[in-house]
Amino acid sequence: MRENEFNVQQLLERVSTVQIADGNPRVRALVGRIVADLFKTIDENDVTPDEFWAATDWLSRLGTSGQLGLITAGLGFDRLLDIKRDEADARAGRAAGTPRAIEGPLYAMAPNSPTSELFDALGRHGQRPAHVHFFVVAPGLRTLTTQISVPGDTFLDDDFAFATRDGLVIDLERISAPAGYESLGIDAGTPLARARFNFVMQKALSEDEARPLTRMARVAG
Repeated sequence: MRENEFNVQQLLERVSTVQIADGNPRVRALVGRIVADLFKTIDENDVTPDEFWAATDWLSRLGTSGQLGLITAGLGFDRLLDIKRDEADARAGRAAGTPRAIEGPLYAMAPNSPTSELFDALGRHGQRPAHVHFFVVAPGLRTLTTQISVPGDTFLDDDFAFATRDGLVIDLERISAPAGYESLGIDAGTPLARARFNFVMQKALSEDEARPLTRMARVAG
């Protein structure tokens, strides 16, 4: 009996079940699903060895580039996580408040970089509309990560990060600067635009929800 020769399904089952300790059940479940999906992708799309090893080289370069936040945003993962949280709030009957938006990673997509290579291969741009990020914290309230977007921007409805949200597009008021803006380098009478925006926050249901931590600070403990 040959115990070390496998077909695709047999190899997947072996990879998914071999262990010398209990490990972490959650990690085992997630890695098992990811590996199974990758096996299926390779098998059904006849991925060649050259394509596979080119992809691993790309991942290695991406990991040292500091651009992973661009990839998670550009492939929709950041918005997906916000959608999942919005859906969970709706199921729980929680008032929505100001819409969430993704945190601001490095948005400069350098040419000849792992990120630009992928987006070029996908036939996509890497542009975002004009926006301002906010990280809003208040006692007893759920920490809010959001942004406001400027109307009229070319990429408002074509944000590579899929982060534009209707409730976050501000209205601009065109005015002449009144006195008092001189400390900002703006003389009275200078034409400018201003906007008013109220942040509506949810009540925190736990201390964890109110912690003033960004996403990476949270996972770092």
